[in-house]
Amino acid sequence: MKLSAKDWQPISSAPRDGTLILVTRRLGSQKFEKPETANVMAWRGDSWWQLVLGKWERALFEPNYWQPEFALSQQEGNDGA
Repeated sequence: MKLSAKDWQPISSAPRDGTLILVTRRLGSQKFEKPETANVMAWRGDSWWQLVLGKWERALFEPNYWQPEFALSQQEGNDGA
């Protein structure tokens, strides 16, 4: 899976209607080039939630970048995976 910086948008523009999205975060003042990891999350009620071992849990971190969850399957398809 290739996650490039150009595909990520600020979290302020993410949907807050329960749609599953890919999220990541940049720590401190480091330059955002590409994320090392991404999580699937959804906004539920008043906060971000993530699926952990088949169970929804309140997110342990506040994401600051996102992209549509379907972008993951599109990228994998382009790589031949």
